[in-house]
Amino acid sequence: MSTINVRVDDELKAKAQETFSDLGLDLTTGIKMYLKQVVMRQAIPFEITLEKSEIESALEDIKADRINRYENINDLFNELDNED
Repeated sequence: MSTINVRVDDELKAKAQETFSDLGLDLTTGIKMYLKQVVMRQAIPFEITLEKSEIESALEDIKADRINRYENINDLFNELDNED
């Protein structure tokens, strides 16, 4: 049997212990379950993403020409009024 020492913020540890407790588990069992899932799936058992900001997404839409263009402001307002 091996021991793993991990340094984490006190608040993170307390919240994790509380969550595991709510699930009927202790912290050690919760961490063992996580490690078993990593081995079983050969991957981290949840999605890891870097969420893009709205500005970054908008810039990508502009570059990919996925935006609406209007001849004048009235056309824009008419479309906005009809989005219901």
